Amino acid sequence: MPLPTITCPICGAKISHALSHQDFTCAFCHFEHCTPTGSRDQVIPDVINLSQLLNIKRVSTVYIENGQAMPEDGPALNFCSLAPDDRQVEAIWADRVLPFQENLNQFFQEKYHQLVPGGLLYLSTPVKGYFRNPAPLPGQINFFKAKNIMFLLEQHGFKMAWRQNRFASTLKIIARRC
Repeated sequence: MPLPTITCPICGAKISHALSHQDFTCAFCHFEHCTPTGSRDQVIPDVINLSQLLNIKRVSTVYIENGQAMPEDGPALNFCSLAPDDRQVEAIWADRVLPFQENLNQFFQEKYHQLVPGGLLYLSTPVKGYFRNPAPLPGQINFFKAKNIMFLLEQHGFKMAWRQNRFASTLKIIARRC
């Protein structure tokens, strides 16, 4: 009996040696998907002061991805909760949501349709590297390398506008919708 085949959500490679749809590692792009451990609610949000950067880009309202706490930022920005049917949004804050997404392609397609052309998407996610292997977040199912995120962004119509220290264990990116 042949083993089930899974398609990698990052590069599209067929993975035939996966024993379940929950646990697999892509041999080509090294993306990992596994069974969650713990609860996502235990994750402490990573809040950085983006008000100066977003003010330069002339963004006044930032929409927060569902289930996240509102950042305590300066008075220059207005933070609102993002509803799935919101459209024509100029900025979306998605802090550490990628490790928990079941369907990455659907997530990026949804954000693409919610943003106006030129809109900004802030992402942060723990990433693996040659000398760093961060501990899994509670409930985390997706494990990325920096190139996985860049490939997903370009594949779904985004271009990187800003990136914080590429050698850190948490990748922080602001991507612009093309």
